Amino acid sequence: MKKILASILSTIILLTSISCITAFAEETNVPFVSGHYGFIDFDKYPAVFPQKKAEKLPLDAETENQIKKDYADYCNGYDSTDYNYTVSDVSDVDYYDTLSDGSMLVFCDILGTKYLTKVDTQVIGKYIYEVYTAGMDVMIYKNHQFTGILDAYLNGEVSDDLLDEIADILYFGKFVTNDSSFDNKSATVSVSTADTARNITGGNNANGSIPTGQSNSIILFVGLLTLVSGFAFVCIEKRKGH
Repeated sequence: MKKILASILSTIILLTSISCITAFAEETNVPFVSGHYGFIDFDKYPAVFPQKKAEKLPLDAETENQIKKDYADYCNGYDSTDYNYTVSDVSDVDYYDTLSDGSMLVFCDILGTKYLTKVDTQVIGKYIYEVYTAGMDVMIYKNHQFTGILDAYLNGEVSDDLLDEIADILYFGKFVTNDSSFDNKSATVSVSTADTARNITGGNNANGSIPTGQSNSIILFVGLLTLVSGFAFVCIEKRKGH
């Protein structure tokens, strides 16, 4: 009888330990690494998005013409066709601001370019850059060269401090954390897909998970149950020794 009871208690200890591990796993979400994501479930990974749009700033004619020339050369560098782009092919130059290192944030467009009508969600450090039409993201322009913001961050050209500047200018979203420096009073938690966007209420947790009292209660319960089962098991073993 004692052996049967000991086996039962051992099984309880094992199962409660597994339950405890599972409860912790559900509470802690793996943070996203920088990269392109077709879809992020913001119910699971809550984030805040400022309710503002980046503002275009005026450019002098000479600077705009130089950017158009450099962008035409940039397109010629990666386009696989034999077509040779010129300044006249660049229809628009949208300028958003200049960073502290002299880089400019710009979007350039080639006449007749067709874009995919899908969302390109980019995670860049602690920020989220949602491009609602893939391929129409703002780029970094410096020394006559164009680089995507995500690429520049990944290859070390953009530091975290510089990324903060970019995020302030372009109004990037941000995963919900305990970072008190981010003012989420003027932002709302948003869930976005390629077709819809809606507002939700999100939690505030350092790892981006949604904390719930229910999960904490489960963890406390299985912890106490493990202690009680372990104590009973030790008592039985002691009695067997006498």
